[in-house]
Amino acid sequence: MLTRVPLDIVLHIVRHAVDREAYDEDWRTYQQRLAQLCLVCKEFRDAVQPVLWRTLRVKWLEHFHQVAGREGRNRHLVKHVEELRGGPEFYGANSRQGDAVPFLRYYLPKLQAISLDSFGARGMALEHLALFDNFRYLSLHYYRLEATPAGLTLPQLETLSLAHCDAQLAAICDLLRPGCTAQLRHLALSHLDITAESGSTPHPPVLDRLRLVQLEGYSDAFAMYQVLPFDQAIFLSFPWSPDSLVVGSPLDLVRRKPDFLQLGKLPAYIFNESNSHATAGIDRHVQYFTHTGALQQAKAMFLPSELADTTLFTQRAERQALLSLLLACQDNATPVVFYHANRDAIGDFTTALLPHVERVHDAAYHEQLLAQMAKLVEDWEDYNAVLSSAPPGPIALRTLSFTIPPVDWPRPRPVEPIAVEELVLTAPDIDLLKNILHPATTPHLRRLGFYQLQLPWPGLHEGLADTALNQRLELCQVNVYDSKAIPSESLIQYGITVPTLLVVEPYQYFFGASSSEVNSQFPFIQLQSVPSPIPRPKRSRKSNKR
Repeated sequence: MLTRVPLDIVLHIVRHAVDREAYDEDWRTYQQRLAQLCLVCKEFRDAVQPVLWRTLRVKWLEHFHQVAGREGRNRHLVKHVEELRGGPEFYGANSRQGDAVPFLRYYLPKLQAISLDSFGARGMALEHLALFDNFRYLSLHYYRLEATPAGLTLPQLETLSLAHCDAQLAAICDLLRPGCTAQLRHLALSHLDITAESGSTPHPPVLDRLRLVQLEGYSDAFAMYQVLPFDQAIFLSFPWSPDSLVVGSPLDLVRRKPDFLQLGKLPAYIFNESNSHATAGIDRHVQYFTHTGALQQAKAMFLPSELADTTLFTQRAERQALLSLLLACQDNATPVVFYHANRDAIGDFTTALLPHVERVHDAAYHEQLLAQMAKLVEDWEDYNAVLSSAPPGPIALRTLSFTIPPVDWPRPRPVEPIAVEELVLTAPDIDLLKNILHPATTPHLRRLGFYQLQLPWPGLHEGLADTALNQRLELCQVNVYDSKAIPSESLIQYGITVPTLLVVEPYQYFFGASSSEVNSQFPFIQLQSVPSPIPRPKRSRKSNKR
């Protein structure tokens, strides 16, 4: 096939496809794109496979040995690995055994980036990292950093991310000194537990070489915020989450306002269900940023790219909270920049921000962002107005089960129609039947099931009077789990003429009632058996008397 295509065109296709920065996408999408390219033909596979293996992802150390060891069928491709992502390795008490770094140096001599999440032993000896010749990126999650040995140098390290780690303050200071990490440009610290020896405070390192420092979440590290001169960095970024319980904790301790505010990855539930915790979290952060002047001084507010599509947010409370955030940015003339929040793991340095940070002093780019934000706010206001004025639509459900609470619990009448086709009611009362079975509440109801339904029921006929179930139902089912609850009447006597199935479990209860009477009331009966332990025969005790 490729004999008809000029070689320069083929190489251009491959180069564009393997370019990591060509698309704003996460790691998994990038790997899938390369894997599909390998299926085109043998020539494409030979050209793309080494690029595909630049990043290796394994969950636990044993898995890495299986891939890179003698038995690994792709062992010849391991030599191309430049980035390793290991973990998380939460698979039992003995899963985190052995130091992983020496093995990585032996099998992966070209390694440039390491991202480990509880991978291998919990203790991390930083001197092992000096074994790599071209080591540029390091991300550690859930580790205990050991003391930094004197003379340790990581001359090529450019990006460092520490999340959920604990260490001595002296070890952190020594790691950040120019003599150890001379080329360090990007630093991300999140949820750290830093302790300082009593009576001794290490000399603060010089951080003026750092281009961007990212402080996220609450860290039990008061001494770290007091000692480390974060104000020396060129830019300071503050990532925050809508479901965070602590608002602005690091910003209260550092000696400067953040240059960038960054809304982290949105929780999945915010798209399809109302959550007062997330809504309150957004409102609290907006108030904090406005009150402290952080929003007015910020050069940009980075938001997940999902917010560009207003139709993804159908819940009124979340929609209004996000709109208030956009309006606050507009009032303070803070540009909004969208980024791919799934590209980097939570707690890692956000590499997706770097292209925008490089253009922060571009006046034309700044005006372009403000114009985009004005259009975005207009779209969100229009979308919110349309949904707020529209009549409530049906809830997108197909199956719904109600277990009735005690009598003294409040039971508000449903105010929105529920697009449910199957409904199961356990021990219902008359008020619930009138509300939930009304055609305006469940217009698409097709199948109805009852648990713990006591028949005869004097008030049932009144409860079903205005439900028009015969025009909507295809099947009705009554489940019985008690021999005393076998109904002596059918639902026909209460106006329900649709086919009704009686389910008796276990089946022995059915024969305890009047079978002929039940058969005349319910033409469809299902008997279910419940497995019970097999009784063991009793051993006869022999007399020990002589």
